[in-house]
Amino acid sequence: MRDVTIATALPRQDCGRHRQLRLFFVQDYLRLMRGRVALLLWAIIIYALLFVPLIMNGPQEELVRALASWLGGADIGRKTILFVWVDATMNKLAVILGPVLAGGIIVDEKARGSYDLFLSKAVGAGDYFTVKLAAASAALATFYLGAAAGALIIFPWAVTAFDAGDFLALSAVHLFAALFSATFAGLMAVVFASRLTGMLVSIVVLATLVGFAFLGFYYPAYRAWSYLNPFFNGVVLIGSLDHYGFVDVARPILVLIGFNLAAAAIGRQRAITLIERQ
Repeated sequence: MRDVTIATALPRQDCGRHRQLRLFFVQDYLRLMRGRVALLLWAIIIYALLFVPLIMNGPQEELVRALASWLGGADIGRKTILFVWVDATMNKLAVILGPVLAGGIIVDEKARGSYDLFLSKAVGAGDYFTVKLAAASAALATFYLGAAAGALIIFPWAVTAFDAGDFLALSAVHLFAALFSATFAGLMAVVFASRLTGMLVSIVVLATLVGFAFLGFYYPAYRAWSYLNPFFNGVVLIGSLDHYGFVDVARPILVLIGFNLAAAAIGRQRAITLIERQ
């Protein structure tokens, strides 16, 4: 009889734990989306949506010629539009979003005095990090998808030769590259004890990766090495807009999911070590 009681109690405890983690996730996501920083990020996105079409409609001839030599001359107008959107807007935004949203894992909770409270509710160290990172990633995805939705509303009538299908395909891939900025920033947040140090390292590394995002196109000899850069995988589809299919979209997404899972797993293990050592 005692064994039956234990067997029925365990699922209830597990259900309560899952419910607690869901509430923790929702609360943290809402905190990120309701803060003053969120208003600033929305303002940056709106500014980009209004300003970027001016660049898309009047790119310099030198830029168009360079892109034609890097990405291929076919459909260069469509490729130029997407290059400007990804390189001038979304890559730069990812460098900001990741550290801002995920750069304070553990450190922020300690500053607010709620760190010990969460741990006292039997939230494991690994779950604590995972839920915080999931909330930051969900917030980043919300900003990213909001920007993409705004572009789909504005660009068809504001940008000449805008192709919504190409835009959606590239955005679907690049979203997972942008999410890497959150998982990497979350990892750096538990590697370094100082929030400032973790954020600075995140920004420097992510900015470097973004700066080399198109290296595989600029210098084909380095293309194989470029696949080690998540942001190259996020833009690789631009080179095949004239003949891409499902596999061309799915392959980089799967690679980027691998990058994100690896960074999240390392960060989770580091968080467990960091929390349990205290």
